[in-house]
Amino acid sequence: MRAWRSWKNARGVALLAATALAVGIGSTTAIYTVVHTVLLKPLPYREGERFVALYAASFSEPGVSSLNYPDVVEFARRTHSFDVFGWFRNDQFNLTSPGRPEHIGGIDLTAGLANSLGVNPVAGRWFRDGDGYAVAVISSALADRLGGRARILGQSLALNTRQYTVLGVMPPWFRLPVGGPGVFTGNDIWLPLDPRVAARDTLSGIYLIYARRKPGVTFAAAQADVKAVASQIARQNPAGHPAYTAELDDLREVVTREIRPTLLLLF
Repeated sequence: MRAWRSWKNARGVALLAATALAVGIGSTTAIYTVVHTVLLKPLPYREGERFVALYAASFSEPGVSSLNYPDVVEFARRTHSFDVFGWFRNDQFNLTSPGRPEHIGGIDLTAGLANSLGVNPVAGRWFRDGDGYAVAVISSALADRLGGRARILGQSLALNTRQYTVLGVMPPWFRLPVGGPGVFTGNDIWLPLDPRVAARDTLSGIYLIYARRKPGVTFAAAQADVKAVASQIARQNPAGHPAYTAELDDLREVVTREIRPTLLLLF
């Protein structure tokens, strides 16, 4: 009875305490959910925990950068630690039809990488080797702006005055690339990388690599592998590769690096 009388006399304090407790529990649960989804949940790719990003680096300067095409080819040929090895570059397009003209961001990537992710379009399919280079896979957001996936699938897009056939539409949550140095986000279209065009980019460092470690290959072993290949490349062309090396990043780390400190502080 004494507790009941005390509560009746201090209902405001009790209500405030109960509200604070409810808010605290709710916010903690919400932050944990975000931390689990962003920091702990595996990447939504097949064997996502084994994916890495490969960059060029320098012994004399901090940071990493993209690679030129000849070096990409050498890493693909000489490394032995990966069962998936693909590369891509950022691109920009003027979409003039169908629909209203707009400027969109895109990615040119190897078909092998696209088909090794284990993420299928919600309509249609990814492009494959043999499809040619006038095909495209687009985001759900772009498909909606162009009248919906059912309407746009198999239709033609005019990108920089060239015609591309839409082969597939990706799920709304899909992102490729996931981020990292020199990578734009919010891409609306993915095109097969034309090696004839890439071969002309002999000096410009505009390519990034995503690869998947073979089962049983540790991150340290893969790192040593790419550094050994970088050393071989530097020895072959010391003038063009001063202080040249390479770095790997776990792809999960690439996704979470910028937001991790804030989330952990909130948690």
